[in-house]
Amino acid sequence: GFMKLLSRKTTNFGIQPDKARCIACGMCDRYCEVGVPIRKHALKGKFFSANDTTCISCGICISVCPTDVLKFDVHPDKRPLPMAV
Repeated sequence: GFMKLLSRKTTNFGIQPDKARCIACGMCDRYCEVGVPIRKHALKGKFFSANDTTCISCGICISVCPTDVLKFDVHPDKRPLPMAV
């Protein structure tokens, strides 16, 4: 509960799935300890975080994924713009 409170609306950090690599095996859903429907997000290629799910960013889903679909990342809309050279 404390991790959820601490991370909610204070971070742009979350998990970014690679839709093209997901084989829909369900390992991520099976091992998620807080019940996030990770496979659903992965099949859509949709970024998710504590701001829009119950995810606590523990990383278990990332470690059990057999095809390395998931990775920690910054929300795509919140990434800093590249600097002009």
